[in-house]
Amino acid sequence: MTVNKELWTQLHENPSTTSIDWCWLPGWSFAPTVFAELYQQLPGRHWGANIHSTTATFTEQAQTLAAQAPDNAIWIGWSLGGALAMAAATKSNARSIITLATGASFTQRPNQQGGMSATQFDDFSHQFNTAPAKTARRFLGLCSQGSTDAKATLRALAEHQLPAEEAFDELTHSLAWLGDYQLDTQNAKSPQQHWYGNDDALNPHGLIPSQPSCSSGHAFFLRAEGRDELLATLKPFVQNTQTTRNKQLVAQQFSRAARSYDDAASIQQRTVSRLLEQIGEISGHWLDIGCGTGAALPSLLALGAEHISGIDLASGMLEQAAERKGLLPNQVTLLQADADDLPIDSNSQDGVFSSLMLQWSEDPNTTLQEWARVLKPNGLLAIATLIPGTQRELRQAWLAIDNQPHVNHFADTNTLKLALQNNGLTLLHEAQSCLQEDYASLPELLRGLKAIGATNVNPGRRVGLGGRAALTQLDKHYPRNADGTLPLSYEVIWLIARAGA
Repeated sequence: MTVNKELWTQLHENPSTTSIDWCWLPGWSFAPTVFAELYQQLPGRHWGANIHSTTATFTEQAQTLAAQAPDNAIWIGWSLGGALAMAAATKSNARSIITLATGASFTQRPNQQGGMSATQFDDFSHQFNTAPAKTARRFLGLCSQGSTDAKATLRALAEHQLPAEEAFDELTHSLAWLGDYQLDTQNAKSPQQHWYGNDDALNPHGLIPSQPSCSSGHAFFLRAEGRDELLATLKPFVQNTQTTRNKQLVAQQFSRAARSYDDAASIQQRTVSRLLEQIGEISGHWLDIGCGTGAALPSLLALGAEHISGIDLASGMLEQAAERKGLLPNQVTLLQADADDLPIDSNSQDGVFSSLMLQWSEDPNTTLQEWARVLKPNGLLAIATLIPGTQRELRQAWLAIDNQPHVNHFADTNTLKLALQNNGLTLLHEAQSCLQEDYASLPELLRGLKAIGATNVNPGRRVGLGGRAALTQLDKHYPRNADGTLPLSYEVIWLIARAGA
């Protein structure tokens, strides 16, 4: 996605071996430079937005921010900015969302402790209308209250506060958002972290699942101890995105799961069935890349393929495919090969079929370049893959426990479409859906993942699950359905494209 540089200003860029975008949303009356001492120490591109508006509603502003921001970014919002980040993330492919000192609401709600009373808020709004500069300085004091060094915090904040009289219309309009918003943590598909400082005069902390900082006050991240704590949380995540998975380790895990795969892979079966429905009648020579146990091979033949080469890196999967009944040697060839380096002649295939393999690619553009190479002119490409939001429940539960990578990173929709375009492939059809499995217990869920080979092979991972204590914590933080079962979501996209003539 192209970033709208009228709304989003590039604040800073640090060298990075991978493309990481950050979206920084400040609190009411502040500029995004208030985060400078954080983003200057983190790799990637850093974007900041003026969150205020003279006309938009809170929801409209969140929608605008989401529509014009970089895809797959890490969103970090402070106070009102955190609420906007959460609202925007429900409409974007955010890699993760982190809020700082963002309460469930800014003003008190029934049956809610903390927050500014409606009377106090009305009084504050009236004072801002009549004496904006003086009231803005008062707000600095409220933000500094509770800090271990309130005067230093106030001075630091003052450097980044918008001029109240010059920005009066924007600040007056967006001030109303503070009184109206209620934090939406339920609809965002991305993993979340919520931080607060102790003794914060403005944030009714504890009303959402959150973790306290060792620092205090509403602007706790401006103090060295709070800033260092946040950086310690963020840096491992960034480092983990800069390394690659071991392909042979991935192949080994799928080989081990080969015999149990078909009995456990209900999501995979639903996905491949829908992909087969979308390609219609076919002919000629086809590849099934990531063919696994060969579940799609009979259906591809039934649709009209004259010959299929089933390709997989996992030898155990190919052994299972070889045992599939009804496949004749003159119809099917099974090859153990890397999807990024196919032992297939260029311009030789009428079609390429691949269901739930592309998400294992470290670089979809490189992988699709190889698949496009083997297609004949006007050849068909049919893909099903996973996108951000997949296994969000598991990711979120682990995030409450540690900062190790437990769930794969998934390329977003725009990245996939751009990769198709870059490789001369014209998109003909697109569909997207969330498929969900429900499990009776956490052990059943983990056994299910092991049975389909979807265990953790991310670099930087902890070996094993961390013992009984970690599993107890995981069970505690894992979300439940109304009937007590544990959901596990898969965001699937189906793409049909055609090679150039």
